[in-house]
Amino acid sequence: MSSNVNDAFATPKSDVSGNTIGNNNSGNTITTGIVDQLKRTRPWVLLISIVGFIFTALMAILTVGIFFGGGAAMMSGPGMPPGMEAGGLIVGMGIMYLVMTILYFVISLFLLKYAAAIKRFVASGTSQDMEHALKHQASFWKLIGILTLVTLVLMVVMMVIGIGGALMGGAF
Repeated sequence: MSSNVNDAFATPKSDVSGNTIGNNNSGNTITTGIVDQLKRTRPWVLLISIVGFIFTALMAILTVGIFFGGGAAMMSGPGMPPGMEAGGLIVGMGIMYLVMTILYFVISLFLLKYAAAIKRFVASGTSQDMEHALKHQASFWKLIGILTLVTLVLMVVMMVIGIGGALMGGAF
């Protein structure tokens, strides 16, 4: 039997030349270049995730402040300064900020899971851990893609509403 045949059930081994660190069931190898690139990506993914969590916390604090401000404005009496009777608008802004806070949290969580999966892959070098890391990366980009499409649709809808409102209001 030839020694070059890949055994699908063999444990991953390090090549003496340092070119491969493991194999998957199809016989393809995971090179050290793949591992190195993911290893170099991980700190940046982790940084963006941590910054995302920090901004999420700040947005959550701002959201609570907006809700309290909106509630105070809705309870305002006739002696309140002009413009303070717009409590409903402030509460609407608070709801928008709450949704954005939740989205930022989920995005940051996806990035944190991706960074953790990269760390596991670098430690083990198995194709299964690499698949797991790429699954987390794909989840992140899928969410970003969906949010981009939703944002574009909302922008078009708002432009149509704005133009329609301007035309009906006699602005043109």
